[in-house]
Amino acid sequence: MSTLPSGRTQRCPLKSNCFSSSKTDHEWRLSNISRFTAAPPSSADYGRSAGLYRNPTWTRPATITPALTAASRTPYPGGNSSVGYREWLRRRLGDAAIVAVVTMAAIVVIAAGFRMGWEDSFIYHPLPLDETASRSLLAGLPAEDHTFPTGDNLRLHGWIARADPAAPWLLWCHGNAGNISHRVDNLGLLVQQGLNVFIFDYRGYGRSEGQPSEPGLYRDAEAAYDYLRSAEGATPERVVLYGRSLGTPIAAELALRRPAAGLILETPLASVAAMARTVIPVLPIERLFRTRFDTLARAPRLQLPTLVLIAERDDVIPPAQGRQIFEALPGPKEMWAIPGARHNDTHLVGGAAYFEQLTGFARRVTDTAG
Repeated sequence: MSTLPSGRTQRCPLKSNCFSSSKTDHEWRLSNISRFTAAPPSSADYGRSAGLYRNPTWTRPATITPALTAASRTPYPGGNSSVGYREWLRRRLGDAAIVAVVTMAAIVVIAAGFRMGWEDSFIYHPLPLDETASRSLLAGLPAEDHTFPTGDNLRLHGWIARADPAAPWLLWCHGNAGNISHRVDNLGLLVQQGLNVFIFDYRGYGRSEGQPSEPGLYRDAEAAYDYLRSAEGATPERVVLYGRSLGTPIAAELALRRPAAGLILETPLASVAAMARTVIPVLPIERLFRTRFDTLARAPRLQLPTLVLIAERDDVIPPAQGRQIFEALPGPKEMWAIPGARHNDTHLVGGAAYFEQLTGFARRVTDTAG
């Protein structure tokens, strides 16, 4: 026997509870997923042969899977026809299944693409630099071409620009696009401010040999540091590691491998995974990346004085990532948000205040270290 919503009882044709999972009649099982919205039906509306409440205004709790429940919540436009309702429900579940299949197919295609090299093209955007253009760009700057070896037998290319033998040295790890020639205006302004600068191209960038990779870029920074010390006699107390954008995790890792007076992180990224979530938030593609470049994970181990420079209107890396890194730093630290600056114009929009922050920090930490 089962109790009808009106309070009366009526025997179930299957001789069991009408809402039990043991029923075999398809129509009785469908009665479990009726989702309606007003008063219960009378006993006349209760269809013994069909096993359905014919009144589309009565609500019964769903006892089926979330997918069925979600599908049944959408108002049924077909009136009281149980056949029409079943067809509508089938179509609703079919739409959900199509969405699921398309999503899974997209993930499979992206995963296959990453195995074919999409990952590197997502992260690295190097451009070549010929020797003629290099000489032309350096005209008027107190800078010279240098090449130096890496630990895995590649030759890298960089520029050394000197302002004053007693001035601090900036070892510059640049961002992910172009080459050192795209930083020549900023380089000249830093030298004008009285800083010595060594900027170099990672493997695969500019005139440097090889192909970029995360372990390779860490080796390149080590090689540049060692070359600066040997070629220029720069002591650790006079060296400030300077990373911009993709260069920030590289400079942070170098600070864990080599001694330095200070560290500057400009427009820093928290990690490649964080950037993947920013660029494609609708798919969990960050799990597909082998490359990490995780500045945020390194931050708690950085004990040297650190300056974090954030572009207030950064259109590439969310400023919140820089703030996360700053909060995670345990040692002496400073942070400045450059008013109105975007990702690639910090030195232009920041102007004199930008250079005061950067050069002032470099002088303070090297004077303290010395």
